[in-house]
Amino acid sequence: MTWSNVRFYFIVIVPAAVLMALEMVSSRLLAPEFGSSVHVWGSIISIFLAAMSIGYFWGGRLADRRPELSGLGHVLLVAALFQALLLVLGEAAVSSLAHLLGNGALGTLVTVVVIFAPPTVPLAMVSPYLIRIAALDLKALGTTAGHLYALSTAGSLAGTLGATFVLIPNLSLRPILGLLLATTTVSALILLVTARPRPRLSLLLASSLLLLSVLPEHLLHSSDLKVLVKRMSAYQTLSVVEIENIRYLHSDGELHGAVDVTTGQPAIPYARWVPATYLIQPEIRRAALIGVGSASVGSYLLNTDPDLHIDQIDVDQAVIDLAIEYFQAQPSDHNRFHVADGRRFLAERESERWDLIYLDTYIGHSIPFHLSTLEFFRLVKSRLAPGGAVGMNFIGALDSPFGSGMLKTMNEVFRFIYIVPIDRSSNYLLIATSKGPRLSREDVSAAGEQLDERFPGLSVSGRDMADSFSPIDLDLSNATVFEDQFAPVNHLRRDRK
Repeated sequence: MTWSNVRFYFIVIVPAAVLMALEMVSSRLLAPEFGSSVHVWGSIISIFLAAMSIGYFWGGRLADRRPELSGLGHVLLVAALFQALLLVLGEAAVSSLAHLLGNGALGTLVTVVVIFAPPTVPLAMVSPYLIRIAALDLKALGTTAGHLYALSTAGSLAGTLGATFVLIPNLSLRPILGLLLATTTVSALILLVTARPRPRLSLLLASSLLLLSVLPEHLLHSSDLKVLVKRMSAYQTLSVVEIENIRYLHSDGELHGAVDVTTGQPAIPYARWVPATYLIQPEIRRAALIGVGSASVGSYLLNTDPDLHIDQIDVDQAVIDLAIEYFQAQPSDHNRFHVADGRRFLAERESERWDLIYLDTYIGHSIPFHLSTLEFFRLVKSRLAPGGAVGMNFIGALDSPFGSGMLKTMNEVFRFIYIVPIDRSSNYLLIATSKGPRLSREDVSAAGEQLDERFPGLSVSGRDMADSFSPIDLDLSNATVFEDQFAPVNHLRRDRK
């Protein structure tokens, strides 16, 4: 095979791989402001398809006017320029557009158009351009086009799988964007260096973009925050930030936990209120915590009650790794960590029972709908020991469409739901049980005093927690019951009062 053939097939395959890798990575750039719900992915797929259609159209027209590889080199150089802007300004641009337009459907669509359509259009121009150059024999045009589209699709498949299983789990966002920029720039250079006469200005620009793609991150972006680590997993972008001895865990830009590294105590209020579940079920020997975060809830419960046995479950290995490495979580026989989807974890343990199942997955831009449905709460109830309770960290308004829907869905399964507002936050601790009768104010107050005697080192006294207790007192008649077949939790969460 000649160098010309190698060069030609390289240009067929590689830009297609970059395009699809860019589509997969786009969700990671959008997630801190818009989440990664089906609405976001619908916007991404739609805009990429629209931009590709425009690219196919323009690529065909331009190829008819200038069917030369050097012309295609300049097209790829334009794609590299837009990718360079994405590398340097992408995060700031997404943040600015989200604040300007909001993170609803319109804001998501416009942001995807502004950020990702410009590099997608020239990348999509490659296929029709190459077909025009390769179509020397009109009688074999169909064969030529089929051959090139097959190779291009193979490149798209490689880009999709490579981004999904190699790049995203192992690299943070900016190195991935830098790698994609470098790949596109090299593709442009391969075509431009053989052009006659050589376009010196274009070659200089391409060389500059190649240099930009490998610059260290701190030269591109500076910050006053002490960022200890930033890690992009298959599920989210995680960062650990420390400010004045408080270490914070952020997931897609949302705060998911914080610990005072000098004391090991939770640095956000809601974690210190979880022992209120003992007011409902005082004999908690085993607890399952779904959603690890910074592991501050599990660590605080174990410090409060060393005899407790806890299973901490999270679908993302990276979350557990960071909790252990940066937030003083200590795995042991009493504190076991499991990498699993919370619902699958419960479903696969038919013979196991817990006195408390605590749910901490209902914050952020994108909520796992399958952990909010009638079928899920029925599964949760079946895994409770007699007299067991369910605790939930809920953030937002309880009388919103999402909040009232969650309460009504839980109330379909559990006889009693108690609400505990968390001081100095917008969080609520929801506690559900079928253990009756309903506790009176006197019963809860007495339980609070007993809790103080049993655990005198509580950050929030049992008496204070008992004073905040109340049964649900909301009109849920018009609320939606979430089911596996229909659970529009992310849509309703955006519909806030």
